[in-house]
Amino acid sequence: MGGKRPAPTSVKKALGVRPARMNQSEPVPPEGAPLPPAYIARDEVALAQWNELVPMLHEMGVLSKADGLILGVLCRAYSKMLMAMEKLDGDGEGEGYTVKGSRAAVASPYIAVEKDARDTILRIANEYGLTAVARSRISVLGGGGASQPGGLAEFLASNPRNKAG
Repeated sequence: MGGKRPAPTSVKKALGVRPARMNQSEPVPPEGAPLPPAYIARDEVALAQWNELVPMLHEMGVLSKADGLILGVLCRAYSKMLMAMEKLDGDGEGEGYTVKGSRAAVASPYIAVEKDARDTILRIANEYGLTAVARSRISVLGGGGASQPGGLAEFLASNPRNKAG
């Protein structure tokens, strides 16, 4: 399905969108930080990344208890990317980038593992505002992160056309 992704109902309410244009049945996940999935607890690198990201995302106001699975995927992808990078670096001479075949050297399968993990990380990082560009595209309502401008009310109050007199 192409096109622009719909804005969450909370954002539409803040923008003053009329109720008929909102999803009145949108699920609201429970607030708070999720627990790490079992597969994260078995992976030291992924668990360390989890323990770094969860407090930061919670403070930013973009994390709920429903986010455990997707955040786990992000942390596991990070672990896989590091593992692939270590395999590729090998002895530090770049020897891991090719596999010696019977006839010719071929690209290491770890190149694809690293690329796939990196792509997964970037996709999920954008959802959580973990890049500078992604942060400019999301808004957090009710606190979380830096204070937001007053929105429509502030804009209307500052507009000279709306001044009495």
